[in-house]
Amino acid sequence: MDALLAFHRAVFGGARMEADDEGGQPDEQQDEQKPPEKEPESRSDSDGLGDAGRKAIAAERKAAREEKRRADEAQAQLDELRRQQMTEQERAVAERDDARKQLEEANARLAAFEQERTRNEVAAAKGLSLAQARRLSGTTREEFEADADAFKAELAAVAAPPVPKPDPSAGAVDSGKPSSVADAMRAYQARSARSGT
Repeated sequence: MDALLAFHRAVFGGARMEADDEGGQPDEQQDEQKPPEKEPESRSDSDGLGDAGRKAIAAERKAAREEKRRADEAQAQLDELRRQQMTEQERAVAERDDARKQLEEANARLAAFEQERTRNEVAAAKGLSLAQARRLSGTTREEFEADADAFKAELAAVAAPPVPKPDPSAGAVDSGKPSSVADAMRAYQARSARSGT
């Protein structure tokens, strides 16, 4: 922009431009604040420009103002597009994150379903009910099978009443009464032989 201003100063001399470094207001604002002045005809020779030169400068200034207005509009449109793109990009990132989360949740549900199916298949193969299958733990088929075997062994131990160990001190007591007919016959014969009859 400085190069453009320097070029215009070199071509048009000290004529004020819209973005002059000397701190003035843009020509468009000056034109709005002051009514246009008609320069006297005699002055046309003193500044070295004729009417055609002044008209050319005015046309150049008008074209520069129009070009600046269009550039400002284009920049505003570009900024708005960038804001929309950022919003769309952010929205796309959020949608992607939501889709990933939903996919992870679906995969977790699928893994839980597969694990439940494997547990039920193992339980059915081992002869366990669905209620008993819920007690099985593990993550792989092999772990479920090992747990089912252990569970069945525990069930078998609980289902069969324990057989008591024989007590050596029990049963050898002689009460004097025969426990069977054969014992009664032997006891009778032994008494008869003692008494001699």
